[in-house]
Amino acid sequence: MAIKQYHIALVDTFFCPSALVLPSGIELDFVETTIENTCQKEDLKGRKYHGHQVLEKLLYYYSKKKLEKKAKLKITLVTVFHQSGRQDLKAWRDVFSLKNQKRYDAYLISVGIPFKSKEQYSSMDNIVFKRPVYVARPAYQKGVSKLNLVWPSTVKDKNIKIVDIVEPEISSSLSVPLYFLNQI
Repeated sequence: MAIKQYHIALVDTFFCPSALVLPSGIELDFVETTIENTCQKEDLKGRKYHGHQVLEKLLYYYSKKKLEKKAKLKITLVTVFHQSGRQDLKAWRDVFSLKNQKRYDAYLISVGIPFKSKEQYSSMDNIVFKRPVYVARPAYQKGVSKLNLVWPSTVKDKNIKIVDIVEPEISSSLSVPLYFLNQI
């Protein structure tokens, strides 16, 4: 059986690849944006490094399932948050440009943009999803209320795959990598 190759975009907060040991079959790269991705290893469990935590889960389950015999993954890390915690809408739009969508087989997203109004939300309407987007169901917590429209998880599109909790001990946002790997 031939080993499949997948190129995925992991879109989230900050990452710290230098703190990781990559399993065989995994290659990482970064998308260059205007956001400086700093790596402070002592802070890796905080909200700022949610992206790193999702990446750790992806690598853990890839190894645990021994997927290197079935699939090689090229994971492009995309940071869409500034140091202040503010999201960068330009970075979000860039990663979903039609040019970039041709690069990836799928997107893994464990965060979203909480908009307070339909007018704000409609600023993302011009994005057309050409690839599968595995996105966590919104978690209503600090900065995100049930009154918010959370993009892209509330977009009605056949390529948006909403991920709920896959295993009881992990949240829906950390379930996204496992759900994707179960599709391989």
